[in-house]
Amino acid sequence: MKQPVVIIVLLFLLLILPKQKIFSQSQEKLSKEKIVQIAVNAFEQLEGKIKERMIIYDIANGKWEAKFEGLDREMAAKFDVLAGKDYQAVCLAIKPKPGLKGKNTWVFVDRSTGAVLALYVE
Repeated sequence: MKQPVVIIVLLFLLLILPKQKIFSQSQEKLSKEKIVQIAVNAFEQLEGKIKERMIIYDIANGKWEAKFEGLDREMAAKFDVLAGKDYQAVCLAIKPKPGLKGKNTWVFVDRSTGAVLALYVE
């Protein structure tokens, strides 16, 4: 008699709980805010305090992919580390101001672990 009850409970749980939580050990994705903070921290370690920069959270990595297509082979090969990864590109761009010099910096953050996978200074 206990066996049918256990089977019914298991079936119920399978229907109401998200399947990903039951069948995989995948980590939750980091929030946009957390990813941006990781990118800013990585930038500050490279360049010092962030100032005169716009932070661009590149939704769907579209801006980066367009830029990547324009890179020469040698430079593009440096980003093989991103292949197959679930990453988020964040650009810390120079604010357009007369006389302001500097380069845009791209930071690539793993969406699950928060690891900085690569940096690219234009």
